[in-house]
Amino acid sequence: MKWRNYEVAVRRSSRRKTMHIVVERDGTLAVQVPSDMPESRVEEILESRAYDVFIMLEKWRESHKEQVHRQFRDGQSFLYLGRSYQLKFIQDQSEPVKLRSGNILLRKDDSDPRAALIGFYKRMAKVRIGKRVRELLPGFPVPKKVAVRDMSTRWGSCTPGGVITYNWRCVLVPPRVMDYLIVHELAHLEHHRHSRAFWDKIASVLPGFESSVEWLRINGVRTEM
Repeated sequence: MKWRNYEVAVRRSSRRKTMHIVVERDGTLAVQVPSDMPESRVEEILESRAYDVFIMLEKWRESHKEQVHRQFRDGQSFLYLGRSYQLKFIQDQSEPVKLRSGNILLRKDDSDPRAALIGFYKRMAKVRIGKRVRELLPGFPVPKKVAVRDMSTRWGSCTPGGVITYNWRCVLVPPRVMDYLIVHELAHLEHHRHSRAFWDKIASVLPGFESSVEWLRINGVRTEM
């Protein structure tokens, strides 16, 4: 829907009782609303909270001042498990991407280096996230399915049917932060909303998880490609 000069994504759910406004990772506005809430009511609430919305947008812009617009050239830095690696193009290399001595080695004759690197990240994410889900799962319901894919605005999701999806970018953050992102979705298997019980469940598994939330707030923009 359109509100003022903004496109607003409206996500409806029968589980929601009230409207929740969020600024997504890409800076777009979204609202999570009850399934029967008319669009006119959505607009009315947005108008009543316009000041708060503009503050949220300004905070997003402020936090994204440090965004790195990466180019695929020698010396450019890229993240992996929270560490910064420098890109180096290699003439003769059997594999498209390798990690070695603080460098990401990318085969020089690849026509699409960005796709090659993202492909590497996706493969690593499936392996590492799958392993950590299995290790962190005791104490949680068993998910119906766990998938890793590209998610432009979210770190992960959990459906009412127990299907969990993680963003491949989870493999760019430090291991402790990735654990938080994994546990966040596992906790949704029990607690669909961000209730006190939801956060207590996370804290019981990851004491001090708030530092990971803060890392994402400050550094999340650095994971953009």
